[in-house]
Amino acid sequence: MTEKSAAELEREAEAARARVMETAESIRGRMTPGQLLDEFTGLF
Repeated sequence: MTEKSAAELEREAEAARARVMETAESIRGRMTPGQLLDEFTGLF
């Protein structure tokens, strides 16, 4: 196993953060306030 440089680790972390943000934006774009309310009230 090779050790990664700090710069390489930082690039990987930044790429992971970008993927998480893209996923969150995608989910947020698909969920309207009404859908969120339906999901929430469906839990009870």
